[in-house]
Amino acid sequence: MWYDTLLDSRLTADCDFATFARLTEDNADRRFGRHSREVGAVRDAWRGVGVLS
Repeated sequence: MWYDTLLDSRLTADCDFATFARLTEDNADRRFGRHSREVGAVRDAWRGVGVLS
């Protein structure tokens, strides 16, 4: 999902952490499914460091 995000056309040069976090969550969803452990892990990690609320 991280590599998917780095290749994502929605990732722009002026992307901030919150945008990158949302893209990683979205790419995890696309790859593993909305209710997967992976999506939960990505979401929890970004929340844990205060990027997402």
